[in-house]
Amino acid sequence: MNARLALIAALLVTGCPAAGTPAPEAVSNGAAARGGLQSNVAEAGSATFELRRVVEAEAPGAIVLWDARGNPFVVEGTAAITRAQIDTVELSAAGTSLYLRLDAEGRQRLTQMTQSHVGKPLAFIVNGQVEAAPVVELAIVSGLLELPMNTHDEAVALKAALGK
Repeated sequence: MNARLALIAALLVTGCPAAGTPAPEAVSNGAAARGGLQSNVAEAGSATFELRRVVEAEAPGAIVLWDARGNPFVVEGTAAITRAQIDTVELSAAGTSLYLRLDAEGRQRLTQMTQSHVGKPLAFIVNGQVEAAPVVELAIVSGLLELPMNTHDEAVALKAALGK
């Protein structure tokens, strides 16, 4: 699946610029799917979150998920990271990005996942819908993710829905 089919978004792995430590470890090439997040989340703590590898259609156990525009993404059948591995979610100073800090288990899974998936997209899935599919440029070992959103309202809605 070519992630360049989708709209512009980026996954930045940083040390949290809001805290004054901008040190991107890996940056996507901007290829990602962006959807209408506000309609995809409901009440506080109600959202599901998954990070899955985007794979070839013939991969064993692969499933198809869609973004808000109806673009299909073939992803691994099992999520490598879920909401359970997110320690904290913080809103950026600008209010249009979320910083996701993973726990030790999530950090280890993310490192393993990205080491084996450099040059390929990962799908960020909220409530079963692909919200972004950035391409991994480097292995991510920090366990810190920045997820840019389309709007402040989307960022606030997802933060509340993740309940972290």
